[in-house]
Amino acid sequence: MRYDPGSGHAAASASLDGTVFVKSCFMKELDGDEGTGPFAHLRTNGETIFKFNPGCWVNMFAFSSDGSQFVYGSKYIRLKNNTMFCLAHDSSLYFYKIEGSEVDDHKIKKPKAVSV
Repeated sequence: MRYDPGSGHAAASASLDGTVFVKSCFMKELDGDEGTGPFAHLRTNGETIFKFNPGCWVNMFAFSSDGSQFVYGSKYIRLKNNTMFCLAHDSSLYFYKIEGSEVDDHKIKKPKAVSV
């Protein structure tokens, strides 16, 4: 789990089932009205801002220092002839720049994969 560093008004979680959530986590009693980045205007708690499943295990997730971008890393499981096998790590990183309208609309485009 990672909090957005620009405001702390959103938190992201990723899991081995391949689901990535970004949810609001604003609490008036604890959070101020200050902050930067695409999530700074959020004033709800527990609302799903983004939910997507890239179709693979998500091993890591991180926000950029201003919260306007994120990256996640993956591990794929593939089925072949009804046999499951695992590629250890496919060395793909997925980068995404968050636009303010996406936060308001709760819609996200597909992140771009970059193999390293």
